[in-house]
Amino acid sequence: MLQDDSRVDVFLDDFYFTDAITDKAIGMIEESVNDDQLFFYLAHAAPHWPLHAHPEDIARYEGVYDGGWDSIRTARHEEMNAIGVFQTSWDISPRDGDGHPWSSEKNPDWEARKMATYAAMVDRMDQSIGILIIALKHLDQFDSTLILFPSDNGGCAEFMAEEGWAKFFLDSTNDGRKIAMGNRSDVMPEYAQTYKSYDKPWASVFNAPFRLFKHYVHEGGISTPLVTHWPNGIKTRQTDHAASNVVDILRQFC
Repeated sequence: MLQDDSRVDVFLDDFYFTDAITDKAIGMIEESVNDDQLFFYLAHAAPHWPLHAHPEDIARYEGVYDGGWDSIRTARHEEMNAIGVFQTSWDISPRDGDGHPWSSEKNPDWEARKMATYAAMVDRMDQSIGILIIALKHLDQFDSTLILFPSDNGGCAEFMAEEGWAKFFLDSTNDGRKIAMGNRSDVMPEYAQTYKSYDKPWASVFNAPFRLFKHYVHEGGISTPLVTHWPNGIKTRQTDHAASNVVDILRQFC
């Protein structure tokens, strides 16, 4: 980890980078609270892989994904259709040609644990955003702050193979503990001493009902949500289906 261009070595067992980013952000906002205007770009580490999460966060999702990617993908699509997320009742895209059905998965417990760990990472990011909002309220800045919460791309289908991307990363922690690199089915995702990704079948769950993934110009790669919150400036809650780009935000405020 770098702070002010200097390396910071961390050895605490309970250290989590996403938590540290939030703490640092709150400190910077507190230092700037008297400024007339402040633009703050906050990019958390979670939920990017490697799949690392606090054990207590993972525990909340144990068993949630045991049904597998096919049934969960279908259920999510049906729920989104039911609550009107889509402009029309879209059909779900077919399973990616490189994927296999959950019924033929040889390591279902391992796959479900990967997804539970990823869900725990999303949960921790949400907790961090909540802590930031509490800080804004404490500083009496919440109502006057425009919060833009986008995603930068669709689900990532990259596979963290031992002989692929894994060989470019350190294979031990700062205090010398060995890291199990890659998507090895004999090692469950854990905190700090594993380095895994969630892989293509779960990415297709994230992108339902769209096709393909990050890096592609299909909807599964580029269609992402943007949540805005500004109590003093946005008076009504609504969903806007108009196509837009991050550049449109800059045009609006610059």
